[in-house]
Amino acid sequence: YLEGWHADWSQFTHQISSDSPKNITVSVSPSGPVPENSNVSLTCSSNANPAVRNYTWYRADGERETFIGTGTSLKIQVFRDRRSFFCNAENEIGVGRSSSIQIDVQYSPKNITVSVSPSGPVPENSNVTLTCSSNANPAVRNYTWYRADGDQETLIGTGASLNIQVFRDRRTFFCNAENEIGVERSNLTQLEIHFLPQILFSSDCVKTASQVNCSCDTEGNPSPAVQWHLNGEPVNHSGEFEIFSETLNITVHRSSFILSQPQVKHFSTLLCRSFNSLGSASQQFCMSKFKSSAEPQGLYLVQL
Repeated sequence: YLEGWHADWSQFTHQISSDSPKNITVSVSPSGPVPENSNVSLTCSSNANPAVRNYTWYRADGERETFIGTGTSLKIQVFRDRRSFFCNAENEIGVGRSSSIQIDVQYSPKNITVSVSPSGPVPENSNVTLTCSSNANPAVRNYTWYRADGDQETLIGTGASLNIQVFRDRRTFFCNAENEIGVERSNLTQLEIHFLPQILFSSDCVKTASQVNCSCDTEGNPSPAVQWHLNGEPVNHSGEFEIFSETLNITVHRSSFILSQPQVKHFSTLLCRSFNSLGSASQQFCMSKFKSSAEPQGLYLVQL
C-alpha cells in the first residue's frame, strides 16, 4: 500500500512542477554599443520543465514582427533601423516570450537636412536663420556651416542654427554634422532671393548698313519683363520692329530690338524698361549718337 502511495505522490509532484517556459531573457555579445553593420550574437535563456525544445527569434519593427531564425543563439548583423529583437521559448507545455531588447547601434550622422526661416523667397540683404538637423548615434557634437560659391566652399559659422544676411550672389549653403563616429554633409540649399531689376553694362546697340540691333540685358528676381519705347511710345514685335528675348542664366535675360536702317531717321530715342513686382530700371539709347560701325555705342542708364 505504501509503495503505491509513493508512486502516486511522485507522479503528482512531477505534474505540478511541469510548466511552460518562464523568465525568458535575451543577452547580447558583445554587450554595450556596437557599430552599425557589425555582427552580434543573441542568446535566449529561460526556466522550463520539461526543457525548452525550440527557440525562435524575431525582429520588432514598430508593430511589425519579422521571423529571423531559430536556436538558443543567433548571430546577426545589426543596422540603425533594425535593432530591436525578442525570442520565443517553447516546450511541451506551452510557449513563452521574452521582453524586446534594443541594441545600441552607433552610426555617423544620417539624413542631414537644412531648413530655412522664413521659408520661401526672401528680399536681398535680409536675414534668415538656417537650421541643420540629422539622425545620429551618439548625438551630433558639432555642426559647421559653409557657403558654396561655385567650386569654392567658405566656412561661415558653427552651431545647429545660424543667422545670416543673404545676397543674390551668395545664396547657396550646406552644413556638416559630426559625432564620434564620423562627419557627413547635407545637400546644397539654394535660397530664392528677390531683388529689384537692374540693366547690365553688357546692354548695347550695334549699327550696320542695314539695321540697328540693340540688346537689353536685365537681371532681377522675380524674373523681370521688358518693354521697349520709341520716342516715348511703347512698341511691340510687328512687321516694322523685331523684338525677341532669351534667357542667359537663372536670373539674367536679354531682350533684343532690331530696327531697319531707313527707319532710324524717324526716331530720336529708344528706351528699354525692365520691371518686376519690386520695381523697375530703364536704359535709354540715343539714336542720334550712333556711329556707322560694329562697335558698341556709349549709352546712359536711368533708374526709375
